[in-house]
Amino acid sequence: MPKRGYFAIPNDIITDEAMYPSTKRVLCAMLAYSSRQSTVRKSLGELGRLSGCSEATVRKALAELERNGIVQRVRCFRYSHALSRPVYAKNEYRLVGEKLRGSYTLVPRELL
Repeated sequence: MPKRGYFAIPNDIITDEAMYPSTKRVLCAMLAYSSRQSTVRKSLGELGRLSGCSEATVRKALAELERNGIVQRVRCFRYSHALSRPVYAKNEYRLVGEKLRGSYTLVPRELL
């Protein structure tokens, strides 16, 4: 199913001067590719490619978003038949912060 042509960025995020621009870019990529349940299941590399940042920058941005209560990380596992045990899969990120509610601005997806 193709994604919508626009995504919503909360105005509180746009006007937040304390947040780094790279953190805002990562959050915008997460908002653009989130599910209807406000979850994102992308690897650090995928988020980096979508936001135009390195994996290290994405890792720092996600840590800042978790500290500010905007994103909640959920560790996911899958069963490896080769190892006969559960192993880590892609993390899932839930967009839960109060800053994500309220008025918003629609932004074309092509800007990512």
